[in-house]
Amino acid sequence: MIFAMLLAVLSASFTFSQTEIRFKRGRTSASISSPLDGGLIKRFVLRAREGQRLSGIVASARECVKFADGQTLIAFETITGLNRISIRNTCRTRVNFTLTVSIVDPER
Repeated sequence: MIFAMLLAVLSASFTFSQTEIRFKRGRTSASISSPLDGGLIKRFVLRAREGQRLSGIVASARECVKFADGQTLIAFETITGLNRISIRNTCRTRVNFTLTVSIVDPER
């Protein structure tokens, strides 16, 4: 019983939460603003079709918040279904960030 409880607690601590970014009807971009504690990572998922172009920019004080590759800009071709992006606060203190993402068809 104690082992099962310990396993459940450990499993929960390794679970990563994700926030889904949804676009309003007729829109191709969306923005999210929120605080992020120092050193923490926040994960996002976006639904798209294969071959669309996703681009994103993250802004924060002192450029503390960056994408997983250490940059404040990101762009890639999407896959069908869920596409994932992560940001990280590289500073020690909580900062507010604004993440703006857009998805467009390549022929536009």
